[in-house]
Amino acid sequence: MWNVNNTGLDAVATQMRGFNHTKLYQANLKRTQGDIIARLDIGELPGGPVGLVFGVEYAHLSFEQINDPASNALIIAGTAGGDNIQAERAQKTAFFEVGMPILDNLDVSVAGRYDEYSTTGIGSNFSPQITLAYRPIDWVLLRGTYGEGFRAAAMDEMYGNMSESFPSGIDIVGCQTGVSVCTATQYRALYGGNPDLAPEESEHFTIGAVFAPLPGLTLQVGFWHTEYDNLITTSSINREFAAEAAGLVNYVYRYGPGEEGPKLDRLDTFHCNTTTLLVLKQKVWIWI
Repeated sequence: MWNVNNTGLDAVATQMRGFNHTKLYQANLKRTQGDIIARLDIGELPGGPVGLVFGVEYAHLSFEQINDPASNALIIAGTAGGDNIQAERAQKTAFFEVGMPILDNLDVSVAGRYDEYSTTGIGSNFSPQITLAYRPIDWVLLRGTYGEGFRAAAMDEMYGNMSESFPSGIDIVGCQTGVSVCTATQYRALYGGNPDLAPEESEHFTIGAVFAPLPGLTLQVGFWHTEYDNLITTSSINREFAAEAAGLVNYVYRYGPGEEGPKLDRLDTFHCNTTTLLVLKQKVWIWI
């Protein structure tokens, strides 16, 4: 717009409406699934019958995203363009659980799950779990669990289209070389899916006790601990700047020679696997 000072508000509003654009996206996620589950007793222990539950499952997922044509053409601010996306994968699963009443006051449960994916890079995994429950006296229950987990990235985490944003961060390397200011500044960043995501794995254990000394009074005490490897998350602008400064793998892109020198071009802050182990712990106290 030119000569804004001599333009009426109505005319400015009319011109501003000309910049408006309604973006149209279509996304479809379809899951077809079937399973077979069986239950039976396979033996006897002092505490009672040994129960077995087992089964198999098959699932097929298809993902389709049709992007806004104007956004794909890179003529709309706040978008990163990109092709329309079509992806699919199959998942085969087998699982079991055995409940063993070792004694009248001691139960042990052993379970496992096997997953196999058709997508390259995910592969297969077996996740075990064991649970113990011990009741030394009628109003006290002690229990604990150890297990392993496995999660393949969701379809939108892998194939979601890129979008453009301008978050605020401190360009550490640019500050050190004198091409960027040393305070928080907005930079161009792209967000979206990452087809190279590795599966997320975890290891966890819980211990706890339940006390019911009086009718109507129950006290639960618990602690859980979970460690994640290859945690699937979304990166951030400051994390990528810090990784670049530390010489680690990062997604900071700077202009090449003859363009803008070492000035920043963009950052890719799409879904990624963390390179460090994340540990989550929590203590829980509950009165009921």
